[in-house]
Amino acid sequence: MRRVLPASASVALAGAATMALEILLPRRLAPEVGTTSAVWTAGIAVVLTGLALGSALGGRGADADDARVREARRLALAALLAAVAPFLARAAAGAAPGGVATRAFAGMLAGGFLPCVALGSVYPVAAARALRHARHRGRALGLLAAAGAIGSVLGTWGTSYGLVPYVAVPTAAWAVAGVLALTALGRLGADPAPRATRAPAPARAPRVEPVPLRAPAAWNALVGAVTLAFEVVAARRVALDAGSSLEAWTAIFVVVLAGLSLGGFVGGPWADRAGPRRAAVAALLLAAVLGTATAWTSRAVVEARTLAHGFGVRTAIGVAVAYLPLFTALGTLPPILARAAVAGHGDPGRRAGLVSAAGTVGALVGVLAAGPGLVPALRIEGAAAALSALLALLATGLAVRRALPAVVAVAALALGAVARLDAAPLRAAGLALGLRPDADGAWVADGPYGRVLIERAPEADAYHRDVVRMKLDARTHGIHDLGDPTWIGSKYGTMYDAVARHLRGDRPSVRALFLGGGTYTAPRALLRRWPAATVHVAEIDPLVTRAAEARLGLDAPPAGLTWVHEDGRTVVREGAPRDAAGRPAPWDLVFADAFGDVGVPWHLTTLEFLREVRAVLAPDGVYLANTIDVFETGRFLAASRATLRAAFRHVEAISVGRETDWPWNFVFVASDAPIDLAGLARTDPADPEGPPLPVHVWSRAELDALEARFGAEPLRDDFAPVERLLAPLVERAAPR
Repeated sequence: MRRVLPASASVALAGAATMALEILLPRRLAPEVGTTSAVWTAGIAVVLTGLALGSALGGRGADADDARVREARRLALAALLAAVAPFLARAAAGAAPGGVATRAFAGMLAGGFLPCVALGSVYPVAAARALRHARHRGRALGLLAAAGAIGSVLGTWGTSYGLVPYVAVPTAAWAVAGVLALTALGRLGADPAPRATRAPAPARAPRVEPVPLRAPAAWNALVGAVTLAFEVVAARRVALDAGSSLEAWTAIFVVVLAGLSLGGFVGGPWADRAGPRRAAVAALLLAAVLGTATAWTSRAVVEARTLAHGFGVRTAIGVAVAYLPLFTALGTLPPILARAAVAGHGDPGRRAGLVSAAGTVGALVGVLAAGPGLVPALRIEGAAAALSALLALLATGLAVRRALPAVVAVAALALGAVARLDAAPLRAAGLALGLRPDADGAWVADGPYGRVLIERAPEADAYHRDVVRMKLDARTHGIHDLGDPTWIGSKYGTMYDAVARHLRGDRPSVRALFLGGGTYTAPRALLRRWPAATVHVAEIDPLVTRAAEARLGLDAPPAGLTWVHEDGRTVVREGAPRDAAGRPAPWDLVFADAFGDVGVPWHLTTLEFLREVRAVLAPDGVYLANTIDVFETGRFLAASRATLRAAFRHVEAISVGRETDWPWNFVFVASDAPIDLAGLARTDPADPEGPPLPVHVWSRAELDALEARFGAEPLRDDFAPVERLLAPLVERAAPR
C-alpha cells in the first residue's frame, strides 16, 4: 500500500488535469470556432488520442528502477505544456486555414494533444510502481482505476465550479500546471523503501494463467467503446428529463465517473479471487442486465423532481439511482482485463499501459459512433438496448456456459425492437411500456444536439388554432400554427415583431439576420411584413431545420429566406454579406435567440462578440437579444446590459410585464443610433387582429440600479462566468 497510494495519487492527478484541459480548451476556442458538434468531436478526439498514445508509449521504461524519476519528469512536462496550452490553442485556431471543424481540430491539436500524451504516460509508470511489490495485483490495478476516475470527478467538478466561474481560462490552466509542477517536485523526494513482506501464503483464488496481450487489449477496447457510448446515451437521457444546464451535465459526468471509480475498487479484488475470465463474464452479464434496466430506471431523474432539495442535488440523486449501478459494473472490467494482461510477466507497467491505451482508443470509437450514428439511428431508447445486447454477446463469447448470456442478449434485442421498429405490434408494445416517444401524431428524431419533438401544443385549444409545439429535449422551443406559418404565438416573439415594426415600419424592405431558427416562424413573419426583405438564419442544429421542413411547412420557404447550419458567432465573424455589385450589405436587424433551455451560449454574450455584431450592422442597425432572468436576482441580466452598453451607444430593455420575482424573457434593444420606443405595442397571440397589448420598457434608472447592486462588469471572451450568474434562474426554472 505504501507504493500503491502514491501511484494512485499520480493517476488521480493526471485524470483531474485531463478533465480540466478538456473543459478549458474548448471554452478558450469557442470565440474562434463556436460550439458545434464538430468542435466537440474534435476536442474529444484529440484528448482521447493523446491519452491513448501516452499510455502506449509511456510503457517504455516504465518497469525500470528509475520509474519514480520518469514519473516526475512526465508530470513536469505535462505542467509546462498545460501552462501554454490556451495560448497555443487560440493561436493555432486563428491561423489555421479551412472551415470551423478544421480550425477547431488545429486548435485542440496545438493546445491539447501533447499535454494529454504526457498525462497519459503517467499511468504505465504508476502501474509499474504499484505492481512491483504488490501481493494482490488485481487489487492494486483496481485502486489505480478507481483513482483515475476519482481524479476525473474532481477535475470536472473543480474546473466547472471552482475555476471557470471565478478566473480567466489562462489563469485556470496555470493553476492546473502549478499543481502538476508541485507534484513533480514532490515525486523527486525520498521514495519510501518497500516493507519486508512475507512470502505470499497459498491463495484461495485460482492461479491466473498468462495470456497473449492482444486478447485483454482487444476486450478492453470493446469495453471502452460501450462505456463511452453508454455515457453519451445517459447524458442525452438526462437532458430530456432535467434539461440542459451545467448542473444537469455535471450530475451525469460525476455519476458516471463515480460509478467507474467504485467499479475499479471492486473489479481488481474480484479478479484476484475469482480469476479474470470468470470475473469478466459475470461483470459483462451484470452490466448487460443493468443496461437493459435503464429503460425503466432512467425515470428516476423525473421522479427526483419531487424531492425537497436544490435542482443540482435532486438531479444528481435521480441520475445516481438511474445509472450508478450500470457504470459501477462497467468500471469493474478495466482492472479485471488489466489483471489478465499482467499475469506471469515481468513488465507489468508496459502491459498495463497498452491495455489502458486500447481502452482509450475504444472509448474514442464509442464517442464517435454513438453521438453522430447510433443515437440518431436507434433513438436513445433503442441505443441503450443495443449496447446492452452487445455486452451480453461479449459475455457469451467469454463464457463456458453460454445459455444465460444468450438469453439476456435476446431480451435486450427484443426491447430494442419494441423501442425503435415501426411495425404496428412492436410500436404498440413500445408505447404501452413507455419506451417510445413517438405517440400518434408526433414527429420525433434524435440528432447531434438533442431530441427534437413536434406534437400538438397545449395552447391549441386556447388559441383555437391548429398549433403544434417544437420541443428540444426537456423544453418547448417554439409553437407554430400549421395553417398560418407567420403567426407568432410566443410572448417574446411578439416583442421582437413589435420592435421591428416600430423602428423599421416605414421602410420598403429590410435585411435581417436571425441567430437561431427554431420553428422558423419569426423569419417568415418578418417576410410577411416585408415581402422583399432579405432574411438569413444561422441555426446550429440541422435537425431543427429538418423538423421544420418535415412538419412546419419550411419545405416550401418564402422567397428571400436562406439558412446555414453554423454557430452564430462564426456567421457574424464572416462579416456583412455583399450585394450583387460586391459592396458590403450590412444588416438592418440582427435577432439573437440562440439559447437552449436555460443554457446560454456564453460566447454569444461577450463584449468581443457584440463588437463583431456592431461591425455587420448598418449605421442605424438594431440588435435585439432575448435574455431570460429574474429581475431581483438578475446578475446575468445586469452583466448583459453592462456588456451591451460597452459595445453600443444606446441600450433599452423590454418585457411583457414588470414583475421582479419571476423568470421573464427580457429583450435588449441596442443600436448606435438613438432608440425611441415610445408607444411600443405588441399583438395579442390569441387575437392578432385585436387591440394591441402594452410592452413594458424598463427605465434606465431601474437598470442602472440593478447594475450597481451587483457590481456588473462587461463579459469578456477570457472571462464570462455565465453559468454562475444564471445559477439562481436555473434553480428557479428547473423542471418540477
